[in-house]
Amino acid sequence: MTNTKICDPEIVEKRYPILLREFSIRDGSGGKGQWNGGNGIRRVYEFARDMGCSIVSERRVTRPYGMKGGEDGKSGVNYIVKGGDGGRWCRVGGRKDFQVAKGDWFVIDTPGGGGWGPQAEADTDGNAGVRIPVERRFVSQFQLAQETSN
Repeated sequence: MTNTKICDPEIVEKRYPILLREFSIRDGSGGKGQWNGGNGIRRVYEFARDMGCSIVSERRVTRPYGMKGGEDGKSGVNYIVKGGDGGRWCRVGGRKDFQVAKGDWFVIDTPGGGGWGPQAEADTDGNAGVRIPVERRFVSQFQLAQETSN
């Protein structure tokens, strides 16, 4: 299983003896800036049997850097939760092979992106980081193409 695309939970659960317990956005993990960095995601898997597991992930030590005055994003982190909900949380490095037991959880928090530009220059109307290319007529050209196509 890879992070190259977001697989449907049903496919992942059918192929592997795991249950996807949570798939959510890591609010606040993107760096602040004129344009905020994108948020990372959280995946929580529960293992249905004892098995071996491997993880290869990036940005667990070095945070995704901001540019042109933007703040760094939060780094990613991986955990094993022994026994599942209420169990002991053990941090797992970015590249690791390990054994898990039935009922253990594996938590993967991906890093957020770095922000761009000074936060002081961000929009004040609540749309910081949102840019709609209307001034270049992209939206209107796209809409016209849709309306006039066969």
